[in-house]
Amino acid sequence: MCSSDLVEAPPERTGVSRAMPLVLPSTQLAADEIVIAPAGEGVGDVLLTAPDGTTLWLAEFDGAESPLDDLDVQQVGSIGVAAVEAPTAVSYRFQVPCGVVIMNDAPGQPAFRPAVTALLEATSIDASAAIDISLPDGWSVLDLGESADAFITQFQLPLFAETTPVRLTQIPGGSLSQLTFGGRQLTPTTFLGAPAFVDSAPPTPETVSVYWRDADTVFSITAQELTLDDIERFVVSLEPGTVDSWTSRFAAAVPNPAPADPTCEPQPSFGSTLDP
Repeated sequence: MCSSDLVEAPPERTGVSRAMPLVLPSTQLAADEIVIAPAGEGVGDVLLTAPDGTTLWLAEFDGAESPLDDLDVQQVGSIGVAAVEAPTAVSYRFQVPCGVVIMNDAPGQPAFRPAVTALLEATSIDASAAIDISLPDGWSVLDLGESADAFITQFQLPLFAETTPVRLTQIPGGSLSQLTFGGRQLTPTTFLGAPAFVDSAPPTPETVSVYWRDADTVFSITAQELTLDDIERFVVSLEPGTVDSWTSRFAAAVPNPAPADPTCEPQPSFGSTLDP
């Protein structure tokens, strides 16, 4: 026996590629939810990691004029910002000519905490509504991207004598920031031998959510009553396929994206400083 025979082959996660960007069960596993969420035209989002390891979600949406007249806008550095304190987390609305720019902080943080104030002071919005951030020390971009079609399926996975729901979302050409729309607290982990993330602050304690990228597709799986090892075994059972094979299997069609309002200018966008 040669020494190479003793080396265990690295585990595969999904085997997807640009030509076959989606995964499907190899058997007719029962599905009780099938959704194709179309890409949002003029939508982009970013996940930022703060110095304390918390994750913030920043997004821009094209649209009509959306003034902040009913909010308490404060001048922070060169931009106007309003803090909206929700029950679980603070959201920040940026003052822009058209559309909406919003940033959600991690749960349980006070408004305008020092790290966020430093980030806002380092943010600029130019005459074309391009948003740039000279990231302060300790801040980093985890992922960013423009909106893409999302393929969502909830399966009923056998669990002893019953079944348990497992929700799979996959976005070819997508980003972790779109996958975690609204924000999640992502903690690095290893999933089937490669880097991934888990939600360290799920809405309910018994929920397990894992996020990862294979090839050009981002994935998330959310389940209850299952461990990360259980989810790994489920992923191993999946097989790569095309968009056509997915839509044919589930009798679904990719809808057209909702058009953005073209009458208001300039629309917000992310500048080059946010490209990781």
